[in-house]
Amino acid sequence: MTEALRPEQWITLAEKDLAMGVLASSSSELAAGIGFQAQQCAERALKALLIHIGADLPRTHDLQEKLSALRIAGVLVPPEFDALDALSPFAVELRYAAPDTVSIDEARHALALARQALDWVKAKIGAVP
Repeated sequence: MTEALRPEQWITLAEKDLAMGVLASSSSELAAGIGFQAQQCAERALKALLIHIGADLPRTHDLQEKLSALRIAGVLVPPEFDALDALSPFAVELRYAAPDTVSIDEARHALALARQALDWVKAKIGAVP
């Protein structure tokens, strides 16, 4: 998979990540994995918007860097999206975390943040939220 994907393809991948996280969200043993799916959802959604507007695409899992790239490109990013920074550790440090490292409440919060990001991106690029 490369950045050559179209924005709508990245949105589809983000939706699948969110759906996988939601499906697993009743199991506290899967909390770290749920967080990973949430991070992937948000990252792919932001990537879709960056590609849609023709902005430079940072090659990082750090969501703050992607948000910064959007701001640099002139996109008005809601200030509450700075909370997406809490998802970045799920891409690396917490990806293979022990089951008790992440709580199910943290994982569910991560899913809520990811859903907000995905809905916002879909609205920005004209997809139905």
